[in-house]
Amino acid sequence: MVRIYNDPPPQYSDDNLKLADSAMEQMVGLLQNLSDKTEELPKTDKEGNSECPWAEDKYAEHVELIRRVEEQLYELQQFQTIVNQIVSKHRSNLEQIKNDYNTLNTQTAQQGYSFAEMTARHHLRKAEEHKERLNHMIEWARKVLQFAKEKKFPGGNPQKQFRPPASFSGGGMALPGSMPPAPVQAEPPVRAIPDTGINDLISMGPIGGNKINF
Repeated sequence: MVRIYNDPPPQYSDDNLKLADSAMEQMVGLLQNLSDKTEELPKTDKEGNSECPWAEDKYAEHVELIRRVEEQLYELQQFQTIVNQIVSKHRSNLEQIKNDYNTLNTQTAQQGYSFAEMTARHHLRKAEEHKERLNHMIEWARKVLQFAKEKKFPGGNPQKQFRPPASFSGGGMALPGSMPPAPVQAEPPVRAIPDTGINDLISMGPIGGNKINF
């Protein structure tokens, strides 16, 4: 009977490869969103003035999205350690099976170990594929973050501005003694920053422009 080698601790179980896939899938969505928000940032002067009345709000949302991407990147880096350990586990198992095969004399035992070697090679290949995808995803995220951080709001950290609702509940009636609600104006179209180059990073994707398949 073929032995089971290197039974890993729970954190290094192959089940965590699926969790790594899920984390990478979430990162893809965050990076696409960040790239879109970066493209949509309105132009401002050195004092932060802009033709867009919501410019500071948009920059504040952009900063918050950068923070979320950085948190997701940290999680991916933790998975990087786990996936590397899983790869090492399967590589060690494969080497042990190959060494044990050379000590066997009967055909039946050799057949059992041949199947075990084939299975070990399969697990190793899958783990290595996860490792490669994860490494490329981390590299991609760092490049998109670096570009997004170059788009800063002049004069410090932007803050979202509080705007009271234009009307109150109850058919839009104003409170007694208060000014009538101002009409709601449609937000003017946002002027995108031309030639930002971030679409090149997004089109590059985590693995040379190829879509990740989970």
